[in-house]
Amino acid sequence: MLDYIQQLINEYGLIALFVGTAIESSALPFPGAWLVLLFGLTYPATPWQLVLFAAINGVIFSIFSLIPYLIGRKIEHFSRRRFDPEKLEKTQRWFQKYGEWSIILARPLSIGNYISFISGICKVKPWRYLLFTFLGVFPWNVVLLFVGYNGSIEKITSFLQSLQHIGLWVVVLIVVSVLGWFLVLRYRKRQQESSQRQNEF
Repeated sequence: MLDYIQQLINEYGLIALFVGTAIESSALPFPGAWLVLLFGLTYPATPWQLVLFAAINGVIFSIFSLIPYLIGRKIEHFSRRRFDPEKLEKTQRWFQKYGEWSIILARPLSIGNYISFISGICKVKPWRYLLFTFLGVFPWNVVLLFVGYNGSIEKITSFLQSLQHIGLWVVVLIVVSVLGWFLVLRYRKRQQESSQRQNEF
């Protein structure tokens, strides 16, 4: 895989970087992080050029990530027919109020592409979605390019393994937090119902 990615970079240079990013951001399976890291390692560029490439790559990622975002919007229409619209609207309001920052935080993790679908389902405004996506992707691209620029294959492999472990713990933390939030809401609802019954008597 590494040899193939390096061959693509050697043959196509920036085109390989930008096309690979477009493929990854459209939610198709593609080793985007490997591509960016190896690009930083093998492509002859100055640090300032790498920052420029990271900015362009961030724009490309943001634009093509509208594909899963729009699919999420379509799923939202379908969900209204199958699920309780009131609960769906509550979830949408909650995400719009508290969850939009997760668009930034999720981009470096393995769940980054899923957040595109969730943003569409939760009807995040397109301009806000694009802004938060770019704010998450641009600095991450800078980090990846400079890790590649200052590293070696061994360092890159070690970096990605560490990232996978961090991503796994973050996913576990998110799941536990959401589950805890759900249980707290359920407990409060039962308490309110219980107090209403008591008031009726």
